[in-house]
Amino acid sequence: MPKHLSTILLTCAGIVVVLLMGAAVYFLRASNISAVVGLPMLSIGAVVVLVILLCSMAVVFASFDLQDKTQALALPEGSIRAVIALMLIVLFAILSIYLYGSLATVQMISLGVVDVSARETLVKTYGDANIISAATADGKGFNVWFRQATSQDGVDFAKQLLVLVGTLVTSISSFYFGSKTAIQASERSTTTAASPVIEKLSPTIYTRGAGVQDFTIQGSGLDRITGLKLSLSGKQIAATGVKATADQIRFKLDIPATQDAGVWSVTLIDSKLGEQATSQFLTVN
Repeated sequence: MPKHLSTILLTCAGIVVVLLMGAAVYFLRASNISAVVGLPMLSIGAVVVLVILLCSMAVVFASFDLQDKTQALALPEGSIRAVIALMLIVLFAILSIYLYGSLATVQMISLGVVDVSARETLVKTYGDANIISAATADGKGFNVWFRQATSQDGVDFAKQLLVLVGTLVTSISSFYFGSKTAIQASERSTTTAASPVIEKLSPTIYTRGAGVQDFTIQGSGLDRITGLKLSLSGKQIAATGVKATADQIRFKLDIPATQDAGVWSVTLIDSKLGEQATSQFLTVN
């Protein structure tokens, strides 16, 4: 994707996100809706904004050729799973605070000014604990408020909902971290089993004092090789200019005339497995 096009798309996405957030806040403030309706709408809006931001991030990654087309939204592996886990944790926190606030807060409903007989009827019907009254200034009536008791069915439903969402958060988070651990263990197992295989060293003879000479090793699984050395009776000679691909290693040797002659063993240096002895030998005359 051309960089100027990705920049335009990213800018448009940012503008859309800002407009959506502003519209949502304005709507909630202007409508003066209750928390029962506003909180779910706010949560849904936050999820939508988060998805838009993820798409914008995908555009940024694609503009720098960092996308992974095998994963969701072409983001790095595990990004979407981590976002889902975090969203569930945030929703669980919002739900917990909301349910606690709804159940712990007593709602008072004003019934206006009533006379003595109406007040006594309310007290007999709903109980003295649920009717709050105060005499008016002229003493002819009462300002009455009704204490709305929390429904036991509502409390039970809140408990069940909290347990359900908590179980969902725990299971999803455990799946995310568990799958990540399993993948890492699998990668370590694969790495341990994939040792480099050496098939041929060319040439196999070197004359001391002949100067710098190029050598080639053929095989498989050689792309992790970062170094190479020769060993003989406790002495070592390090190779230079080591360049490794999956099936070939190229390196240079410059053995002085004062070095010992003999059959030197070849040892590879693997970036993950360390030093790896081979069955190849170099004859130094």
